Amino acid sequence: MFDEQWQFAVEVERKYNQYRKKVMVRYDLSAAEVDVLLFLANNSQFDLAVDIVRVRKMQKSHVSLAVNKLCEKGYIQKETDAADRKKVHLKLEESASEIIRFGQDCQRAFGESLFSGISREDREEFLRLCELIRRNVTEK
Repeated sequence: MFDEQWQFAVEVERKYNQYRKKVMVRYDLSAAEVDVLLFLANNSQFDLAVDIVRVRKMQKSHVSLAVNKLCEKGYIQKETDAADRKKVHLKLEESASEIIRFGQDCQRAFGESLFSGISREDREEFLRLCELIRRNVTEK
């Protein structure tokens, strides 16, 4: 049973990578750059590099490199926190809006492809079970 679950996770990630690749190719971005942009756009409450590392489970070095490249390209800017100079907030620039729109469209299409042909009831049950599994992972 565990092999099937592992294979499921691998296949979902492979499929997501196909959708992310569309953004990478269209805008000449690395996978990490796409992930950072979409994370910031989809999670406005998290705007520190350390948040991306912690929540998105990306390697610190990948986030750092992606942030620096995105700054160079003019898609994000760094703002030092007035209260804590060690904290650097990441702010999306208007120049990233087209990339973000396209990336979010790809994410939506990916989500729709996952649940294609699955009833609303089955989808809700799947999400309920995922929440139970998440709790098992985080609370035990």
